[in-house]
Amino acid sequence: MHTQATATTAMKNMLTASPARTGGLGPQDPIVATTSLLRRFSSRTALRTAVFLIALVVCGAILPGAARAQGNADWHRAIPGFKIAGNLYYVGTADLAVYLIATPQGNILINSDFKEDVPGIRKSIEGLGFKYADTKILLISHAHGDHDEGVGVIKSDTRAQLMVMDADVAAVESTAPGRPGAKVDRVLHDRDTVELGGARLTARLTPGHTPGCTTWTMQVADGGRTLNVVIVGSPNVNPGYVLVGDKKNYPQIAGDYVKTFAVLKSLPVDLFLGAHGAYFDLQGKLPKMTAGAANPFIDPAGYKAYVAEREQAFEKELAKQTADAHLGDGVGFDIAWNHVALSVPNIAESIAWYEKMLGFKGVVRGGQPNARQQVADLRRGNVTIELFQLADAAPLPESRKNPSEDFRTHGVKHFGFEVKNLPAVLAELKAKGVKVAFDLRDTPTEAFAFISDNAGNAIELIEHKTAR
Repeated sequence: MHTQATATTAMKNMLTASPARTGGLGPQDPIVATTSLLRRFSSRTALRTAVFLIALVVCGAILPGAARAQGNADWHRAIPGFKIAGNLYYVGTADLAVYLIATPQGNILINSDFKEDVPGIRKSIEGLGFKYADTKILLISHAHGDHDEGVGVIKSDTRAQLMVMDADVAAVESTAPGRPGAKVDRVLHDRDTVELGGARLTARLTPGHTPGCTTWTMQVADGGRTLNVVIVGSPNVNPGYVLVGDKKNYPQIAGDYVKTFAVLKSLPVDLFLGAHGAYFDLQGKLPKMTAGAANPFIDPAGYKAYVAEREQAFEKELAKQTADAHLGDGVGFDIAWNHVALSVPNIAESIAWYEKMLGFKGVVRGGQPNARQQVADLRRGNVTIELFQLADAAPLPESRKNPSEDFRTHGVKHFGFEVKNLPAVLAELKAKGVKVAFDLRDTPTEAFAFISDNAGNAIELIEHKTAR
């Protein structure tokens, strides 16, 4: 059986057999190569890997530029550069977005597109009256060739400092076919800022599409107002991405997408932009701006709808892959006890009760300016109880204080502690004045009883008599 690594190597060898810049695919057409590879690898893992690598063709990670250029005509179709708002300009192609942030101390450029697109980017920059050579900082959205293949060229031309999110650094510095092979000057982490000449950008890690996919945020002053800018890295699940069961290459990919959508939904947005013009309807909005309409890129509603639609697409694909992998009947994660929360009438009295009766240590949380609510933590070993005292909370009904009666009402009934020698424990607690709400029940395998805390909350004490 071929391993995933074998499939990867074979795919790269077959697809990179064509000449680098011939204007055609050469003797090893990628469709022929793909068909041949899929015939050779019969195992499920190898087939998944082959499909994933085929997807990378579109992303620019393997095939040379001449082959990739056939993927989307708008990727290389030049459009004039234009001002978006304030000191933020668009200098990319009809779909591959590149952004220029102009400052008195030089300029910041986000993305490079493919190497063949760099001359057009330079033309757009100079067409707006700026100097290409004034590029001081070079950033990317993520490490796919349609956004970063040309960074080495721009860095060589301008001596700009290349800054990349940590998890994408290796891909940017790689010299594999289709990779920039460019030295990263500064490694970025989530929430790092990039500053130049009064401009300040914040790098937000939005992983999944790539491990270091970056969404850039900043503020621009425009017409007497301050606008929040979001340049989305990518929330897309490309064809062939393995969300379930890829324990070798990117095991945390599904969780990373979940994090990404949480971040994207939390960002304040006025100007909605992204790594591809299609994300924010560049081709539909640009004519409106040219015609003198109100800035169409100010579109928080469009941003919200886009993120929601992409999240739904991710969840649909995740559900499909989970079902295909037959993992729905299992649980792929571990859990451990964390805490239980109780609402009590008097937090100080409850702390005193749990400390005296059950040996907990309680601490009221500081920094609670709202006197109407207090919160405390009780801890003993790895057990934590969270206490809340709210001014207007209703008292616990009498029926809830009796475990037998409480089961007649839906909801959380009690929490339990495992003990050794339950009769001795109960004797000690009774001696301290603890109320026993449900007397000891003794069976061949376990013994249990219920006590009540000072607020009437039911606590089960249980002793297991056989090995569990």
